[in-house]
Amino acid sequence: MALRDPLLTDLKGILLKLKDEKQPIRDSNPKVKQLCETLENIFRKGLKQPGSLFGLNKRDYWCWIEALPNYTWNDKINPLFSLAVESCKSSPKLQSHTGRGRCFMRIALVKKILGVPIEQLLKNPKLTEYWYDPTTSIIANELLKESLMSMLFLITDIQFELNLKNASFLDETWQIPVYRHYEMVPCKDLGVIVRHINGRVMVAELKPGSVAAEDDKIEPGDVLDEMFGESLYKCSRDRKSVV
Repeated sequence: MALRDPLLTDLKGILLKLKDEKQPIRDSNPKVKQLCETLENIFRKGLKQPGSLFGLNKRDYWCWIEALPNYTWNDKINPLFSLAVESCKSSPKLQSHTGRGRCFMRIALVKKILGVPIEQLLKNPKLTEYWYDPTTSIIANELLKESLMSMLFLITDIQFELNLKNASFLDETWQIPVYRHYEMVPCKDLGVIVRHINGRVMVAELKPGSVAAEDDKIEPGDVLDEMFGESLYKCSRDRKSVV
């Protein structure tokens, strides 16, 4: 009797549908969210949690991905993996293990390296056992991990063109908002009145006739994500005053 897991069945179905797509897979494709949620559930299934009072120091899959380079000094690891990890660690848009793990997953889909961390983890049985319960996980199960690796290899045949800058809400959700880039005419005052809500800069009002109000590019309710190439998430109010 074949050993199956519903998450792997779901993953296979999503991948087959994505392979049938004629265009590169972008954030607007609803299957991207389904894929990422399924992958995240697989990465979390059977993940061991250290005993701690009130559930403090809760682990997520990002914890072992981030630590993996410390255990691979004798192995050559894909440099794209190392760059992806550093990018997630240094991003000012991410504040949690959840957000960084999700960001890594999106980068890995684009760069075709999602199988790299699992392959490296499985080379070290003691490390795999430290992080995953072989009786409840997919990653540490002798049979299920082979099926998983074959599907991760299948993912490399799919062309993902995700906007990796669009990361500011990954701490909270896999729902990726519409992300637009605008270039404004240089001026002292863009004409945007903002409010600060949970560390984010939200457009409350536009001054009539201002640069920002031209062509209805920016609308009340929009969240300003970056200015001059720098993230506005949880930055000081002094910096936000430039708008």
